[in-house]
Amino acid sequence: MKKYKFFIKKTCISQNGKRLDKSIAEIFPEYSRNKIKKFIINNQVKVNDICIINPKKNIKGGECIKIKISKKNNLISKKRKTYKLIYEDDDILVINKYKDVIVHPGCDKHENTLLHDILFNYPDSKNLYRAGIVHRLDKDTTGLMLIARNSFSQKKLIKLLKLRLINREYRAVLLGKIICDGTVSAPIIRNSKNRTRMKVHISGKESITHYKIIKNFNDFSYVKINLESGRTHQIRLHMSYINHPVLGDFVYGNKKNKYIKTLYKSIFNISRHALHARKIKFIHPINNCLMVHKIDLPDDMKILLKNLKYLNKI
Repeated sequence: MKKYKFFIKKTCISQNGKRLDKSIAEIFPEYSRNKIKKFIINNQVKVNDICIINPKKNIKGGECIKIKISKKNNLISKKRKTYKLIYEDDDILVINKYKDVIVHPGCDKHENTLLHDILFNYPDSKNLYRAGIVHRLDKDTTGLMLIARNSFSQKKLIKLLKLRLINREYRAVLLGKIICDGTVSAPIIRNSKNRTRMKVHISGKESITHYKIIKNFNDFSYVKINLESGRTHQIRLHMSYINHPVLGDFVYGNKKNKYIKTLYKSIFNISRHALHARKIKFIHPINNCLMVHKIDLPDDMKILLKNLKYLNKI
């Protein structure tokens, strides 16, 4: 006999007119929208004690949502290691996200995310939008991220991000030898033919990326990158746009085939794109102190640079 747990939350007045599945996904961020749809269709969701099986039903806001979930599907109860804690106080966290970690549930990924780890270690984060996550990194991008621990801090940090007052510095290894420092200013929009990818298009949102050479190798460049905007896949897309894609990026750079992937892993000892969020600088949302955090490169990128130096001498 299956054992179930019941989870109860209220929708917000601001969600008035939204679809039921979208609204529930917002107040239960630990589950993807696809998972929420299944809960609704399988009679596991009650709205004001009435069972609703239509995910598209609009809500008014303020309803009591009750979800019946099997203990096997209770993802919050599983402890995971997706990040290293760099800084913590009552208002914010600064973390170092590991590689091969998805930040929060998506259309086809609803387990083993950073969000679940945050919810496990900080249960009160369940009351925050996306568990307090302020900005994202791609699955294979490592490095620093900001997490809010209360709604005031989250709103303040999101505002600072929109005003471009949170400085983020990345390190990347690019294909090809870059001649000089530069800036890419090219608008970005979601690719209508493939919704998981982005593209440069005149009707997109303003996107600005600055890059500076740290060291050149024969056919590669090690660079420092700063963002003015923070669009999805911005660095990877912009570097590919100037014909210097991030090494190991098989979406916007190299052709995706098993031979090249195997070659990269055997020669460069790296199985992901070589991109790392190394530094973050911002004003603390509560005490207004300047916060600066830096972390070293992960081991795979250190080994990559050593290998490139060796190949440079041959």
